[in-house]
Amino acid sequence: MVELPNKTKIEESAFEECESLERICPEGEVWITGKLASSAFSGCGSLQSVIKITGKSIRDYAFYNCKKLKAIELPNGAKISERAFENCESLKQISQEGEIWVAGKLEAGAFEGCSSLVTPIVVTGKMIPERVFCGCRNLGVVYLPLDIKVSKDAFECCPANRLLLSDLHALKVLM
Repeated sequence: MVELPNKTKIEESAFEECESLERICPEGEVWITGKLASSAFSGCGSLQSVIKITGKSIRDYAFYNCKKLKAIELPNGAKISERAFENCESLKQISQEGEIWVAGKLEAGAFEGCSSLVTPIVVTGKMIPERVFCGCRNLGVVYLPLDIKVSKDAFECCPANRLLLSDLHALKVLM
């Protein structure tokens, strides 16, 4: 275990490929950070800590291949850069349990391969790029605005019955 104080700034590739890194805070605690640079924990396949990110941008490949990461708390409106959580196959929650997460801008492959993801998501942007939720077999309900453009493989291998087109103004009651 590497114990990091809350709000530690993590530089680009700081823990990249640290396959045996399991925790960055004691079990049962939540580690809080503002910003993470690109590839900060990329390839940390054993990382299991619950992480709360307060910054509004998750950089590309930040948690790529963190296969054992189960929960992360993202702020509503956060921008999720390219492949930030790709192949985080144990990632189940991206908000506090029982809450809906409101996505900011989503880039290609942001949650690709997150096969355990069940958090309900409201997409507020005008477009969902390629492979954003590809392979998210257990994807929770995703609320989409009526005028959204969706790339053809954005939801490949996802349960189509969980994608709901809706007037987002009507969803404000839920949020």
